[in-house]
Amino acid sequence: MSTPEDRIRELARARAIDAAEEARLLAAVKSGAPVRAAPRNPFARWSGEVTSAMGLGVALAGVATSRLGARYDGALDLHFGASVPLAIAILDQLVAWPLTALVFWVVLRALSRNVRAIDVLGVVGLSRAAYVVIAPPMALLVGRAPIDPTKGASLAMILLALVGLVGLGALVFLLVLGVRTVSGLRGGRLAAAFIGALLGAEIVTKLALWCLRPLFS
Repeated sequence: MSTPEDRIRELARARAIDAAEEARLLAAVKSGAPVRAAPRNPFARWSGEVTSAMGLGVALAGVATSRLGARYDGALDLHFGASVPLAIAILDQLVAWPLTALVFWVVLRALSRNVRAIDVLGVVGLSRAAYVVIAPPMALLVGRAPIDPTKGASLAMILLALVGLVGLGALVFLLVLGVRTVSGLRGGRLAAAFIGALLGAEIVTKLALWCLRPLFS
């Protein structure tokens, strides 16, 4: 596991913090003073080991919410229906988290040699908390929404769409923030890397589920 000093230097090498901030944080760590580094950015505040541990908790929560009918079947997907077998729910999490992180790491590594796999695993894992948080209210709203949407939009349908958009927006925001932090990419390179990694992850995860699901059914 990396030390706080190592993590600060990694952030500086990745250009997530500037030289002045690096010096201030290193001095604070050595003196034992409280470090207030990027309080709104969990990926700068915590190491990849910590965010990956949090991601494991998120994945377990995802398995739990699958009992409500939630399916996390892909890098960006969240669907609702009948509860799937526990083995399928676990497979969904393995594909949506570690496999997605692997695709992101391969893309980012091609552009930035300082990217650690454990950091990317933490970014993807913790970002998926956005979906786990919205799963229970969405499951409740799905049960109240009309089966035939041609009969008109109900309040439950409108709320369902809004909650879904908020969750998707939060997931994408956290992913972009995390990728930016751990890779140091900016501007057009960040946008190209993120879009490429996300599209690649969506394709790879769908193919993996298609190939592996018969083995777990």
